[in-house]
Amino acid sequence: MIVVPLVAVAVLGGLWLIWILFARRDARRLLAIGELVMDGDLERAKAVADRWSQGFDSPNPLGRLRLATGWSLAGDHHRALSVLDSIELPQGRSGRVIRRLASEQRFDVLEALGENERARKILDDAIEEDPGAPWLLRATSKDQGEWADGSIVAQGMHVKEAFKGHRFAEAADTHEAVLRRIGRNPVARLALPLGHLILGTAQLAAGRDSAAEASFQQFVNRSTDRVAAERRVMNSRAQALLISRRLSEATSAYEAVVAGQSTPDGFAGLAMCRLRLGEVEQAARDLDRAEELGYDADKARFLRAQILVDQGRSEEAMTLAHEAARSRPSSDPQAVYTLAYVLATAHHPDAEATLRTYVMIDPNDPDLGPLLDRPAPNGRTWREYLESPPRPGPEGASP
Repeated sequence: MIVVPLVAVAVLGGLWLIWILFARRDARRLLAIGELVMDGDLERAKAVADRWSQGFDSPNPLGRLRLATGWSLAGDHHRALSVLDSIELPQGRSGRVIRRLASEQRFDVLEALGENERARKILDDAIEEDPGAPWLLRATSKDQGEWADGSIVAQGMHVKEAFKGHRFAEAADTHEAVLRRIGRNPVARLALPLGHLILGTAQLAAGRDSAAEASFQQFVNRSTDRVAAERRVMNSRAQALLISRRLSEATSAYEAVVAGQSTPDGFAGLAMCRLRLGEVEQAARDLDRAEELGYDADKARFLRAQILVDQGRSEEAMTLAHEAARSRPSSDPQAVYTLAYVLATAHHPDAEATLRTYVMIDPNDPDLGPLLDRPAPNGRTWREYLESPPRPGPEGASP
């Protein structure tokens, strides 16, 4: 009879499915943590890791390695080390892979904590006990340039700052280094899908279209929900085209986004595109639709002020721009840009000073050039005013 073997196969298959489902759940947690880290929200990233820890009671060493990875990504290497200390490593030949993963992760965590002597001991022990471990080649390499920028979290923050400064090629190059580092650790590889999405966005913004599409495809291929992944790629593609001011392409991309699923961010992106293309009334309708769908009211005020001034409603625009700016720090790029945009378009006496401030805050903004080329008083452009030194005295900011 073949009943017993079939039952055994069914049980083993069920156990394998359970392992896969748990691994995927952990992967989703790692993706969530990684996304928050890339957004600079370390507190929320740690909150996700903390909730994961509170509900974790499995002795499974792979699960604990994934949890330790989550804490490392969130920047709390002490908690990561604590989880690693709790792992009961399997012995014998069958447990060698897990022991290697644990040693590599412990080495990286100790390095991130600056405990170089302890990290060196992990390395020396591994060289003596397991000289064939693949991670030793990386750890003992004389070329440490790739690791000189510090932890994955630090590099992730560098990517964010490069994005904010519109240094898209730099963001792409740095993020590629992050992905290479993650890719060498089989446990940390669970965080790779989101990394490819971010990389594709940076590459497209930098004009590396072919490389971007390859990265987007990597994200889709590595994702557990292909439909949701393809939708996220559509959004990222539209955002990259907008921030690099490829406006016609960005408009088409956002139209595809809202055609597939009406989202507030999709309509807000469409409004930004159309405002920059001079399609002011359509931009106003798109922003109306975004707000109907729940677009953030604080963000909407900045875009609404720009639309109002282009509609010729200067007083309303200036009131809204100043009101919105009061909710942000004085050096906030969005607030200063909106004030500069409104004041310059309205030919307000404070326009020149505000434009000079914005040039200092974000000189690489692709939107800055078209704004400076807008007409100013006396038949000049704002660029011509800024090319001259500011005039002294209380009237120095006046055109």
